[in-house]
Amino acid sequence: MIRNYMSELDTKLVIGSSSLEELRICVLIIFFPVNRQCLNSFCLSTPDSENTSSHYNMAFRTVAKAVQLKNLIDQARHHLPTIGRCVSLELNFRRSFGEEDEEAYRRKKNTRVTKDKKLENLQDQLVSIYRTQGFKMKEYGFEQAKISVLGKDFAAMENILLEDVQKWYSTGTFSGFGNVQKQQTEYNAEVRSSHELDPSQFSVSQELLDDIALKWGKDFAPQSVTVQPYKLVIYGPGDHFILHKDTPEAHLCGTFLITLFQSCSPGDAFEIHQNGDSSGWDSDAQNGWCAFYPDIVHSITPLESGFRAILSFKVFTKEAKAQEEWTMDDALISRVQNVADQIRNLKRPVGILLKHHYGYKSKSLYGCDKRVLDGLKQKGLQVEMKPVLVHFEGTGPSLVEYADKNVQSVSSDVYSLTEEALDFVRKRLEGEKVKRYREATKNLVFLDGHDPESESPWHHEFEEEIEYVGNGCQSHSENSVYVRYAAIVRLKDNMA
Repeated sequence: MIRNYMSELDTKLVIGSSSLEELRICVLIIFFPVNRQCLNSFCLSTPDSENTSSHYNMAFRTVAKAVQLKNLIDQARHHLPTIGRCVSLELNFRRSFGEEDEEAYRRKKNTRVTKDKKLENLQDQLVSIYRTQGFKMKEYGFEQAKISVLGKDFAAMENILLEDVQKWYSTGTFSGFGNVQKQQTEYNAEVRSSHELDPSQFSVSQELLDDIALKWGKDFAPQSVTVQPYKLVIYGPGDHFILHKDTPEAHLCGTFLITLFQSCSPGDAFEIHQNGDSSGWDSDAQNGWCAFYPDIVHSITPLESGFRAILSFKVFTKEAKAQEEWTMDDALISRVQNVADQIRNLKRPVGILLKHHYGYKSKSLYGCDKRVLDGLKQKGLQVEMKPVLVHFEGTGPSLVEYADKNVQSVSSDVYSLTEEALDFVRKRLEGEKVKRYREATKNLVFLDGHDPESESPWHHEFEEEIEYVGNGCQSHSENSVYVRYAAIVRLKDNMA
């Protein structure tokens, strides 16, 4: 999304980041005429701090593991042909720099801006859909659920006492975190401090797992899921976890948490961060729950006193035997149908950058992405999924008073990151002589449903923490790399 690439442009900061943790796979380069700063992959800098750029240059290895996959992606745009451009990035870059007169910037000869109002209307519909919240919190709900921890049975979660939690805390192992740059699990109390028990040290009933799956299906997509116990985490005085995301894996579509015990300050130490807002989860000494999609950023602020125990479950997509009927409100149904109708009326292929971020070779879609794509298919449209890289370049207004204040130029390129394409990059980097790579898909227009007026959660101060930290790393699996996916949408009789 655009918010992932440009942060606080109204303050004239140059932000160019491709988070190593989730690999949104974008390279943002913004040039200022007076003080040109080229920001390449994995780079962050500001106009007034030339010496503070952080570069992450990774040597090439193979595509076998997640860390090597990142290396290929870092080099991809230098070896692959483009398949199109992202109109949304270009449009919002101009608007961010104050050029709000659409007719004025349309007249500029040096700018590739679409004249098709239909695309802008489609963009507006996507914006309204992408505002959908990716989490839900409840202060109560599992008071009567049963659980057994360290051999002690609790007939109801509400019966758990402080002395029980303190025993768990002393018995549990120190929690690790995923260093996503090194693709390994590490232990550092400055990043994460808590104790945890693994599923061999506690047990829950199938009835509880079914209840969780039911609650998930009422508010999230996909609705047909399976639930697996993950860990029991205990936070004590001074414990915390900085901003992070859960590690992606095949078929993973969400996380479900239950408060087993809460008597701490602050009560809302667990925070969800989305669309520029932070929401604290406070169970108020009850057994409430919180659920969210895997790419939702969350954190635990340091506990000043007391303890909080949280039971964590992973939610996986279960293959549905038939098309699911989504429990959407009428407004969302109408928006999804409008998007499908507008794409049909375009009578041309169009690329839609998905809201959520997924593991490479991910086998699951969730949230509004799932609902939009299902809606497109129901309208008879052909949908092809592609992992993509977006490269953007823009020349912003001059910082000098007497110079031109207008945006000088804007351009963007989109590259396909299929396994075949990355294998071509690997061969080129290894020095193998190969024929020029050709893409069957060309000259596509891509749209992104991010609302440019909403504040981005990817602030300057967030970025460094998030790009280094995941819930855990799986360097053996390509799914532990987040990528940006796009849906290439065509009429079924227009497959070119």
